[in-house]
Amino acid sequence: MKLPKGVTGFYNAKHNKPPTIDGKQFKKQCFSIIKRNNGKVLEFLEPKIATNFLNVEVKVLNKHMHILLNDHYPFLAFASLLILKILILLMNPNY
Repeated sequence: MKLPKGVTGFYNAKHNKPPTIDGKQFKKQCFSIIKRNNGKVLEFLEPKIATNFLNVEVKVLNKHMHILLNDHYPFLAFASLLILKILILLMNPNY
């Protein structure tokens, strides 16, 4: 499978910048669909430096899940558990 440029979040910022998904529209649709199904949106996270996807944590139909949307292309994923760890390296000569 050939992935489109920028789908992983790595791209040349000056040239060949990938398209951007409308996060506001996605958020609006998520809240509407989840509410219609008697669910609740627990958290909505915008893409950060280490991630390139929108993350909607929901409880719906007695299930807890994350709905993930790529920030550049309409690729959607569902996860029951999402663990993101960030490694911070401290530049300290005493270590």
